[in-house]
Amino acid sequence: MNHDLNIDKIIMSYYFASKNKEPSQKNRKNHALLYILNAERTYSFSDGNEITVKNGDLLFIPKGLPYTVSGKEIREGYSICFETQETNLEPFLLRPKNSSYFLDSFKSAASVWSNKSVGYQMRCKAELYNIICNMQSEYELNYISKSTISRLNPAIEYIHKEYTKNNISIPYLATLCNMSEVLFRRHFKNSMGLSPLRYINNLKIARAKELLNFGMCSVTEAAFLSGFHDECYFSREFKRATGVAPSIYKKSG
Repeated sequence: MNHDLNIDKIIMSYYFASKNKEPSQKNRKNHALLYILNAERTYSFSDGNEITVKNGDLLFIPKGLPYTVSGKEIREGYSICFETQETNLEPFLLRPKNSSYFLDSFKSAASVWSNKSVGYQMRCKAELYNIICNMQSEYELNYISKSTISRLNPAIEYIHKEYTKNNISIPYLATLCNMSEVLFRRHFKNSMGLSPLRYINNLKIARAKELLNFGMCSVTEAAFLSGFHDECYFSREFKRATGVAPSIYKKSG
């Protein structure tokens, strides 16, 4: 995860579901990043690496490295295949603490690729960069005790209950957890992999994407219903998260 990857091209982004009754031998032509939805399988690479994946895991498989796969017959998940000029990449497993956020990005990339709307390559690339950036953030996390995570629960529950209704104050969240604001921000980032504000905005963006995909809301309505009370700020955050303006995202949905 210490590579500053420059993605040259997205080859494909898709959902997969299959049954493999016997161990399979593979050698990928492109790099692949996988989100595992349903599997418990072991990847044995020719360089000696052996990685067992479970539900919610993210697995990077470099191209040109032979491997065998064995284990649970049913496998299900999402994959983004891509090219980069970076060399000497190795297989990598991440078990994220906030797996649902990664899943949203994989789903979005697969949907964009399937629809083939204008700019789909760039939108898929933006989702992949977003995934990699958050993987790097999670990789750098320090160990956080269960007691610390439990102290954050009042704030997390409040966020999920109120994010579409009110402007949530970070100092108020800190008060809910009986922490100073500085301590709350630090523990939240270490535990969730994101700052409190980014975590809240990601929930709002995910909701806005659902509303725009549904097709019954204007951009203004989607902004309001997802918890943004400033449409300009909404547009900036939406483009930061998806790579495109909400109006373009709505047209391509």
